Amino acid sequence: MLRDEFVKGTRGLPPPIRFANFLDTCYNLTSRPAGIPRVAFHFDTKTLELPDKNYLYQAADNLFCLAFATPPPGSTYSAVIGNIQQQGMRVSFDTGRSLIGFSVGKC
Repeated sequence: MLRDEFVKGTRGLPPPIRFANFLDTCYNLTSRPAGIPRVAFHFDTKTLELPDKNYLYQAADNLFCLAFATPPPGSTYSAVIGNIQQQGMRVSFDTGRSLIGFSVGKC
């Protein structure tokens, strides 16, 4: 669903291309055009807007891919939000109060 909504938001850009089996939403970019949507996680009362580098993976020179992948049909793997999305982020857990926090960190 995320991929489909992202592609809808890129109207006006050339259609996305496939770079690898799991990187199927890639664009040739030299800079961030106005047609690239922002990606954010919405929680009950807060929103965490991701920096470009946390959802646009540079796969090759001037080739940027949406860094969310859906496992192939029939796969036993599930999609993971983590590696790219959490780079440079600090995640804190307050299990006593059932809270989770995010902040930009210098890692």
